[in-house]
Amino acid sequence: MKLYIYNENCTYAGRTVPEQVLERYDGDIDAAGDWSVFEGTPEELLAQADTYDRVQVLDGRKLSYRYSMRVGKALRDAAYWEKPELKPDEDET
Repeated sequence: MKLYIYNENCTYAGRTVPEQVLERYDGDIDAAGDWSVFEGTPEELLAQADTYDRVQVLDGRKLSYRYSMRVGKALRDAAYWEKPELKPDEDET
């Protein structure tokens, strides 16, 4: 599964890029400058989400707390949408 999330410098930083925006984009959507591409199984996306919850520096640049939390949430939401059985019960959280 592939997920596109707006970069920190964008108005919608940390949020998932809507499908209609990707469809209208003129060029290689994987190489666009406004968003990052996250790819993997739902389990791999959950692992990446856990990393974003703890990360403050990625690839040599400092990330804001709000951006990191938004990315983690977007990755988690996508993983749970694809595979609902991965979502923990409310009692476990």
